[in-house]
Amino acid sequence: MTESVARFAGEGAPVEQPVLGMRLTRTILLAIAVAGFFAFGVALTANSQIASGGTWTLYAMLMEQGARPYTDLHLPQQPLFFLYNRLWYALTGQNWILSQVSAAIVLAFYCNGYCRLARHVPWGSWSRAIVFLGAALSAIGWDYYSFFDYRAFTDTFAVYVTLLLFRLSEVEPEDGIVFAWPIALGCLCGLSFATRANDGLMLWIAVTAILLHWFPGQWWRNAILLLAAATGTVAIIVLLTGDGFVAYFEHTLHSAPAMKGGTGQVILSPIMLVADIGSYLAQWSSLFLSALVLAAVVVPAVLIHRAKCDGAASPKRRSLVLIGAILALEAIWILPNSGVPGLILPWLLLVLIALAVYAALGVLRVLKVTNRRAMLMLVPASALVAAGMSSGGNYFGLYGPLGLLLVLLPVVFGKAIEGRNRTILLALYVMLAATIVIGKVRVPMQWEHYRSAPMFLNRELVHRDSQGPMLVEREMNGFFSDVCNVIDAQGEGRGLLSLPYSYANYHCGIAPWRRYVQTYFDTTSGSTIDGLMRALDEQSPTWIVYQRQLDRIGATERAFNHGQPIRHRALDTYIWGHIQHGRWHVVRSWSDEPGSEWYFIRTSPPGS
Repeated sequence: MTESVARFAGEGAPVEQPVLGMRLTRTILLAIAVAGFFAFGVALTANSQIASGGTWTLYAMLMEQGARPYTDLHLPQQPLFFLYNRLWYALTGQNWILSQVSAAIVLAFYCNGYCRLARHVPWGSWSRAIVFLGAALSAIGWDYYSFFDYRAFTDTFAVYVTLLLFRLSEVEPEDGIVFAWPIALGCLCGLSFATRANDGLMLWIAVTAILLHWFPGQWWRNAILLLAAATGTVAIIVLLTGDGFVAYFEHTLHSAPAMKGGTGQVILSPIMLVADIGSYLAQWSSLFLSALVLAAVVVPAVLIHRAKCDGAASPKRRSLVLIGAILALEAIWILPNSGVPGLILPWLLLVLIALAVYAALGVLRVLKVTNRRAMLMLVPASALVAAGMSSGGNYFGLYGPLGLLLVLLPVVFGKAIEGRNRTILLALYVMLAATIVIGKVRVPMQWEHYRSAPMFLNRELVHRDSQGPMLVEREMNGFFSDVCNVIDAQGEGRGLLSLPYSYANYHCGIAPWRRYVQTYFDTTSGSTIDGLMRALDEQSPTWIVYQRQLDRIGATERAFNHGQPIRHRALDTYIWGHIQHGRWHVVRSWSDEPGSEWYFIRTSPPGS
C-alpha cells in the first residue's frame, strides 16, 4: 500500500479487505459448527436404543416379507417412513451398525438445510455459527427426538420448503415464477403429508398463502400446481406400499384422528394449545422461574456487550466478560436438564404465534407487510399447528417449530436487530444450545417411562445373531437377555407377543406374533385391540412380554378420550385377569421406572 493510500485509510476511509480470507473464515466457522452438530447427532442416535426401539425395523421386515401396511398391519401412520425403512432393510437386514447409517443420512440432510439457512444471516461469522447451533439443537430439544423417527423427516421437509421460499422471496411480483417452483414445493408438501398428514396439510396451506401474497397474479395457477404435485406425490407413495387407497384412507385419514380425540378435538387443538401456554404462564412459579432464566441470559449478555465498548485492552472488559461467563455457566449447569429450554419454550412459541398472526394479516391484506420475508414465519407456524393437533393441545415438547423460528428471526429481521439486542439474542441461542447438549448427554432419550442412561455410560456392546454388534444399556440387556435365554431353553412354541412395543421380539430375533408390532395407546385403534383380544382367545402365543402402564393409559384417556376408558384398559383387564386366575404364569417381573411394570408371561405349561 502506498503512503497516500495508507494515510487515506488511516483517516477512516474504506480499506480493501481480503475477501477470500473473510469468506474462508466464514465457511470454516460454520463448517465446524455443522460438523460438531453432526457428530453430536450420531452420538445421540447411537445412545438412543430404548425399549420401544426396533419398531420400525420390524415393520420393515414384515413389509419385506409381503405384509401390506394397512390391510395386514392396520397401521395408522403415513407410509413414507415405513417405505424408507423397508428400503434400508432390504439392503442391510437388521444389522444395528448399518441401521445407524440410515439415521445419519437423515441427519446429513437436516444439517445441510439448517446450514444453508444460517448462511443468510446478515451478521458475522461467529454469529452464523451460533445461530446454526442454537436453531438446529433447539429443534431436537424434545426428550424423545431421534433421527430414527418420522418427525425428523417432517422437520427436514419444512426446512427445505423454507429454503425454496427464501429463493422465491427475491423474485419481484410482476416477474412471476415458472411452473417448476410450485411443483417442487408441492412435492415437498406431499412428502411431508406422506410422513405425517397434519404436517403436510398445514405446510401446504402455509405455502399456498405465501405464494398468494407474493404473486397474486399467479395465485390460481400456483395453487392448482401445488395441490396437484402434493396429491400426485402422496398417490405414488401409497402405490409403492402395494396396498389399496381404500385401506390407506380407512386406517390413516379416517381412523387416526379418532385416536387423538376425534376430528373435533383435532381441529380445536391449536386453540387449546394457546390456552395451555396461557394457563402455564399465568402461574406465579412459572413467571418467577422464567424471570430467573431471562436474567441468566440478559445479564451476561449486557455485561459482555458493555465490555466490548470499552476497548480490547481494557481490564474492565476482561473482568466483565469473566463475570458474564461465570453467570452463564452457573445457570447452564445448575438448572435441571430441560429446565432452561422448557421455561423459554412457551415464550418463544408466543413470539412465533404473534409473528404468524402478523404474516396472516398481511396475506389477508388487513396489514401492509413491507418485509416480504416475514411471510416465511407461516412455515414454522404451520408446524406448530400440526404438532398441536397431535399433542391434544399440549405445548410441552413442541420444539420442532422452535428451530425454524430461531433460524428465521435473524434471516428475516437481522438487519433491524443491532447492538445490545443482537448480543442478548445470541446469548439466548448459546443458552439453549448449551443446555440442550448437556441435557441430552445426561439423558439422550426419554419418553413416557423410558429414561436412558447418560451417553456411553452403563452400556455394553453385545452381539446378536440378527442385529450383529449393538450398543445397549446394561440393565435393559439384562432384562431382555433373560427373556431370550428362557425362550431359547424352552422353545418358541406358538411365538412371542410383546406389548405395547415389540422390543423383546427385536432383541431376541423372533418375529412378532401375528404381526402385532405395536399396540401403543394413542397409535392403535380400538378395533385393532379388540381383534387382538379375540386372537388371544382363539389361541394365545406361548410367550408374552407386557409392560403395564396404567397411569399412561389414564393420561391418554384424559387427553384424547374425554376421560372415558379406551380399549387398552380392557386389554389390561383381560391380561391381568388371566394372570390372577392362574391361567397364565408370570415367569419374571421387574420395574424400570415408577409406573412402569414389566411381566414376562408364559400362557401354557412347559411341554404343552
